[in-house]
Amino acid sequence: MRTVAIRNLAVACLVSLGLAQSASAANIMSFTQFGNGTVTGTTVGSTTTLTTNSAAFPGFKAVTIGTIGEGATNLAALESFTLLRTSAAATNNGGNIQQDAYTGTITFTNPTTGAVLLTVTLGSPVFLNGAVGSGGAVMNGPASFTAPATSPIVIAGALGGPGVTSATGSLSLALQNITSPPGSGTPGLTLSGSTLASFAAGLDAGNFSTGIIPEPASIVMASMSVFAGLGCYGWRRLKSAQA
Repeated sequence: MRTVAIRNLAVACLVSLGLAQSASAANIMSFTQFGNGTVTGTTVGSTTTLTTNSAAFPGFKAVTIGTIGEGATNLAALESFTLLRTSAAATNNGGNIQQDAYTGTITFTNPTTGAVLLTVTLGSPVFLNGAVGSGGAVMNGPASFTAPATSPIVIAGALGGPGVTSATGSLSLALQNITSPPGSGTPGLTLSGSTLASFAAGLDAGNFSTGIIPEPASIVMASMSVFAGLGCYGWRRLKSAQA
């Protein structure tokens, strides 16, 4: 009972970030990380690249899909992405670092069969925001979503239409336990000149929904819900989730 209560609270925290975007937004999917894994942000010259990795699943991170507009819940999945910011300039606005114009795709697959569950394509602009020296950051912006007809992630449920396997809307991706530079043990996002310094994040979670995109000023406020969810989220082992 206690585990279920904690799980439900965490999911509510995550969904609240999506709902902060629009009162009429429909939730497509929320997820949280399971086990160890890393999101690494690497800035070289004019390009910042975000990638996923873990010892158990090289190039991927294990996650749990906690809520879906319609269909199965508490699914074990693997998350993978390579997200690029090809002009790496970042700004410090009153102690908040902001970097925009990320591109790329996020893919969720079945950890047993490798079948694609959901593909998320970033739109424009997608912002990365985080307070200087803090251990957390959020990526927010427009996105499009595609789920194969055989996927348990039924986008039709979020849109209210039968047979719908694609949608447009917005994403909220939260990063936590950030160290900069990677492996330094020094917490928080920092700037290196006018660019975002390389970093590593030990946790991530996210929410995908239909609806309008929030202004950057609202992102930091909404992200507090996600960080609370990451801190309190607990759930069963991956093998149990696959069973």
